[in-house]
Amino acid sequence: KKSVKPNRFFITYIMGSTVRVYRDYTWTAMIGYRLTGYADNKTYKKLKAALRACAINDHCHGVTKEAKGKFRINRGRSPSSKRGMNCYIKGGMKHSGRFMTYGNREWSVGAP
Repeated sequence: KKSVKPNRFFITYIMGSTVRVYRDYTWTAMIGYRLTGYADNKTYKKLKAALRACAINDHCHGVTKEAKGKFRINRGRSPSSKRGMNCYIKGGMKHSGRFMTYGNREWSVGAP
């Protein structure tokens, strides 16, 4: 088994996208984008399985949903535009905090 170690060089992209937390990493979801280069030769049927595999793979920088029920883990770091695909970019493990305003109120958001 591999253990997950914090890496200060990971970047989470914030481009109006959704940010998820899974396996102690932040994952930025980008709709209509993909990452290139495969980190392994497997195809995953579920997003959680692909995120789990990416979290323990030292060469993986994210996951791309290529089709319904087809996820691949990727080596590439830079997202490129691709209609019909979604990517989840692996971010850092450090605590991150943000503030958002909604309905004239300010909310504090923290992850992980």
